[in-house]
Amino acid sequence: MFDKELFDRNFSFEFKFNVARNIRTAVQAYDEFMAKNRSFLKDAQDLHGRILAYAVGRQFLLASAESAPSYLVSQEEVNAFRAKAVFLHTDDYVTNVCRTAKAGLLPCRAGYKLRLAEGNREYDAQMEFFQDPISRQLLPAMPKKYAIIGYRYEDGIIRHLTLLVPDWRFENVIYSESLIGTIQDTYRYIPTEIVEEDVAKLREDIRKIID
Repeated sequence: MFDKELFDRNFSFEFKFNVARNIRTAVQAYDEFMAKNRSFLKDAQDLHGRILAYAVGRQFLLASAESAPSYLVSQEEVNAFRAKAVFLHTDDYVTNVCRTAKAGLLPCRAGYKLRLAEGNREYDAQMEFFQDPISRQLLPAMPKKYAIIGYRYEDGIIRHLTLLVPDWRFENVIYSESLIGTIQDTYRYIPTEIVEEDVAKLREDIRKIID
């Protein structure tokens, strides 16, 4: 049975607000970068999705100090091709940020997602081991639960921003919650000047990887 109380403890309003703020910043920086480089990128459609994914992931990393009270951010290689994914860590969950085709649908399957989803078994999750930073000993611990921040940005519109919890087989969604309304909260509570500063910093980072 899905533990909604545990979910709510890990995904507070502050968590959701920071996620929404980062997505808003990332897509605005992406739009501004693409507008300034339209002639250069018009024949490179395959790069558009990669640039957007980079913008989203990079923004979470840039804002990691501010969001630390809600979650910790890491970027890790997830396959043999050295592709990287961004993860948000709370006490009981590890959350993956990635694009999804539709709200309420899981993203494409991948080995690391299947492994993380094992933590969502209800009763018989296998114990994992972590290294104690002081003693350096390997100690047993229950694996964290797994969630996904799924987003889709198309034609200047955030089509969806959804917090998803998959079942342990990574076949179905056992809980989902839209964060679109939280994006609107960022317009009410964050001064435009601060957003513009964040956008400018991220836009410069995007320019550096393209150059």
